[in-house]
Amino acid sequence: MNTKYIISFISLFLAFQVQAQTSYIILDGYGEDASYLSFKENRGQVQNDSLDSVPEIKFYCTQMESNIWIQEEGLVSWTALKEAVEDTLPDTLYRIDMQPYMEASPINTGESIVAEEPTGALGHYYLPHCGTNGIEDVEQYQRITWPNIYPDIHQQVYSNNTGFKYYYIVEPGGDPDDINIQFTGQDQMTVSPTKLDFYIDQMMMTLDNALAYEIDGSNQVVALSWAPTFVDEGNGSITISTGTYNTSNTLVIQLGAPNVTTSGATNPGSMEYSSYLTADKRDEVKEIETRSSNGHIYMLGETTSDNFPVLKGKKATYKNKNDVILFHFDEDMRPEEYAYLGTQKKDVGSALVIDNFGNVHVAGHALGPTIQGVSGSKPSSSMYYSGYISTFGFDLKILGSQWYGTNLGTYITDMEIDNSNRLVIVGYAQRQGTGNLLLTNLGSGAYYQSNPHTTINGGVDGFIARMNLSGTFDHSTWFGGDQNDQFLALDIDNSGTIYALMKTEQSANASQSTCGVTSNNTLPHCTATGKHPDGPVGSDDYYLAEFNSGMQLKWSTWLGSPEADKTSTGGFAGADIKVDNNQPSVLYVAMATEKPKNFTKSAATGGFILNPTTQMDHVMLLKFVNGALNWHTALGCSGAPTGNPSLEMDDKENVFLTGATRCTIPAPSGIYCQTTQFVPNKFPLCDNGSQLFFQNSTSSNTLNPSDAFYMAFDKNNNMKWSTWFGGGNSDESNALHFNASQKRMYSVGSSKSNITQIPLRKLNVAGSHYQGNISGTSGAMVNWFNSNLNLFVEKIESNDWNLKAYPNPASSWLHVDLKGEATYQLLDISGMELQSGKISQEVNAVSVGWLSTGTYLLRLQQEGKVATVKFVKD
Repeated sequence: MNTKYIISFISLFLAFQVQAQTSYIILDGYGEDASYLSFKENRGQVQNDSLDSVPEIKFYCTQMESNIWIQEEGLVSWTALKEAVEDTLPDTLYRIDMQPYMEASPINTGESIVAEEPTGALGHYYLPHCGTNGIEDVEQYQRITWPNIYPDIHQQVYSNNTGFKYYYIVEPGGDPDDINIQFTGQDQMTVSPTKLDFYIDQMMMTLDNALAYEIDGSNQVVALSWAPTFVDEGNGSITISTGTYNTSNTLVIQLGAPNVTTSGATNPGSMEYSSYLTADKRDEVKEIETRSSNGHIYMLGETTSDNFPVLKGKKATYKNKNDVILFHFDEDMRPEEYAYLGTQKKDVGSALVIDNFGNVHVAGHALGPTIQGVSGSKPSSSMYYSGYISTFGFDLKILGSQWYGTNLGTYITDMEIDNSNRLVIVGYAQRQGTGNLLLTNLGSGAYYQSNPHTTINGGVDGFIARMNLSGTFDHSTWFGGDQNDQFLALDIDNSGTIYALMKTEQSANASQSTCGVTSNNTLPHCTATGKHPDGPVGSDDYYLAEFNSGMQLKWSTWLGSPEADKTSTGGFAGADIKVDNNQPSVLYVAMATEKPKNFTKSAATGGFILNPTTQMDHVMLLKFVNGALNWHTALGCSGAPTGNPSLEMDDKENVFLTGATRCTIPAPSGIYCQTTQFVPNKFPLCDNGSQLFFQNSTSSNTLNPSDAFYMAFDKNNNMKWSTWFGGGNSDESNALHFNASQKRMYSVGSSKSNITQIPLRKLNVAGSHYQGNISGTSGAMVNWFNSNLNLFVEKIESNDWNLKAYPNPASSWLHVDLKGEATYQLLDISGMELQSGKISQEVNAVSVGWLSTGTYLLRLQQEGKVATVKFVKD
């Protein structure tokens, strides 16, 4: 059965070349704020599906499932992409054009497009067709106008929370009967008074919701009692019928889908911010870091970039590709810059770090032959991935790149930076013949393996390498046995000690006790007094290795079950490792496994410990103290998989864990934080009895859905927090990051919840990014939580006035929930006023991040009622 794809046709007109002498900004007659959507200027970064430049495209937006491409004289192309089920098959592009006509001919006014309301964010494009130095400082705008597209009528594109909307601005002297729009490229078009439906192949688009209002000479909105209607003129052409209005006023005709308001989380608790984030579409954010000097936020992800189709209609010979994308926001999520990095084929971003100078380093692997800033050719052909490392300034302008790899596939999976500003990468690779890695031996006992131990042209071996900021490697080596071995994650403590986690297929009887390269082509079993000693456990295990700052292997051990520690079909893989830099002797490891019953366990009896009685994908969380296995717990449920773990530590020795789960049933009916309260094999939830964010049920309502989850454990292994996080479709959290000065625990991931949204929360900061929905099939998500796990709510219930203030202690914002509007005074403990203002249901938070640590008072007054809240700034 054919599936019909229905996409709202709410994307159309735009422009070029700002004309400062005339502004076309108008009042919104329905009070709809501009959305996150913006129109990027084309300065050569746009290509068509034949990979030629497209200078006729002046502006474009690819943030929705339906893209729009803007040309002169009112011409707008709408395009959509249908991805093939398999990577080997071509994708399908669709294109429909919309163009104003007058007297049966396309418009030809000779006037330039006007772009207004710049977002302030600049884009940098480092793609193969963008020249030696890339294309930098590309502006993006919220409003595009074609002046006088008809006599005294301007055509304009803006947006609301649903998507694009189109204005025809009829100045005094203009005649709305002149408006005539021609559509081409569709197979069929049906016209009703309130809606246009377009059919092309298996896809349907709609343009509807025509509205109208006046703007009088005092720049005030005047409501009208009628709505415009569409009139079918035949051959893909329509006009717009209007009612009577005051012709001395400006008539505004608005087309586009109705505005859909998005509401924030009903009880956000410790969640201080949550939003979707899309640059193009099908975006995913995989890593997040903050700059310690100013709290600025950097994120790494991947995005699907579509090209402009040359021909109208359907074209099934196109294959889209992934590019790597970087985002830069200030500490309050105001956009600063974004950068695209890519080759001619698919590109993957795996790791993101920031050095002490504020430079941003990205690592991953790419299929295409060229990448911006690289000296030398790619080690492998375009049939295989090669690793890359790229460096950007704080403004996301590229400083350089380099390849790393063999003549076959090379995959960089993680990268960290030590206190000496040296980058350490891990991953896995295979080679053919003499096509080796770039090998360097630090000497002085450093672990150095000059060849892979897997069969040539067969499996993969791990590698670990370290380089300085100038791009010079001081050590680079293979690391593996005679079976498939893949480094997945690493972390580095303050002394330069490196911990790396590997997935290995080494069999249970194949090990050799040594801290150097083995003579029997197996992984080394490097034992150390007092540290966990286990050799291979089964045929498919995890392997933990410790290297000192001299790259000497000091300890290694196997972790797993006697069965193969794979993940089930459709399950979540992944692993992570995190050292506590406040207590470097403490190390946490999280791993996904299908066989949790007999997985490596500690002898601990205290703290939160779950031992599953069934075999289903769980996350195993293990804690090592001075190398000894100190504590463990399994996390998941019996009926569905849990995995994709990511770890982070705060400054109070709490460990945070996030990931994805398809578990839908918690431990029965209650909220429990103690192991003894749980029924075995149910998903654990814990709100800690305080004002933490808490979602006690899954929201996913689709086939085979997933939700993100967040958990935290204190230094005594007690569960302090566990919650689901998600909307009406699949949501996954990919990474955590803690900023100590802000007391924020950041999280990024991906979401398909485009109907029932994820829990959202907007910052009370002008210009802060907030996106309440995703129009396409998937997008990225970003949020942060107050990291304090013992937050409380100050509640006041007196004089018929109910309000609450939280969190307490507060670090960045003190949120106030109340009905109506109140005035406030922020006082120090002596009663001296520090700040005053108004608080309401819309403006519901007071900034306290600028205060010194201490105790403060917030005095609230509303119609004779007075309340005072005492809180701590931590």
